[in-house]
Amino acid sequence: MHTVLNTLDTLLDAPIEERLAVVAVNAATCLSAAAWRVSRVDGETVRSQRPEIIRSPEVSDGPALPEAWGADYPLSARPALAEAAEGSAFSVTLATDDPVEERALAGTGFASAVVAGGYDPDAHGWLLELFGDEHTHEPHAFAAVLLALVQAALGFPRAAAPSRATG
Repeated sequence: MHTVLNTLDTLLDAPIEERLAVVAVNAATCLSAAAWRVSRVDGETVRSQRPEIIRSPEVSDGPALPEAWGADYPLSARPALAEAAEGSAFSVTLATDDPVEERALAGTGFASAVVAGGYDPDAHGWLLELFGDEHTHEPHAFAAVLLALVQAALGFPRAAAPSRATG
C-alpha cells in the first residue's frame, strides 16, 4: 500500500484514469488477479476506459474473452455497482447472495471480483474492478484496502501547498 501511495504522490498532474491504473496494476499483482478494468460513470452509463486481461477466463471449450468486456452498460442494471460508484466497495463470487452481480460475473467468465469506486474532484464517478480466477487470492478481505487506494487515487491530485513559516 505504501508503494502505491508514494507512486500516486509522484503523479500530481496525471489524469484520474492513469492514477487508477497504478492502483489496478499494483492491486492485481497483490491479489494475483486475472484482469482489471477502470471505468468512468457518465450519468447512468458505465464506460470502460481501460480494461486489462492478464489471464483469459477458462470456459468448458477453452479460453475465451468476454464479448462485452469493453462495452458500455447502464448503471441502473447493477445496484451494487451503482452503490460502489458512490464511494464504497464490495466483492462477489459465483456463490454470492446477489443474483444480479453473480450473473454479471458469470458473464465475464471469471470466478470472483472486488470493486471499489467514488468521485474525482470534478464530481465524475469512477470504478475499479479486479477479476479473479482459480489462481487469485481471496478477494473479500481486500475490498476495504482497494477502496482506500481508489479514494487516494481519486483525491485531489495536486502539489501540496508550501508550509507557512510561523514566527
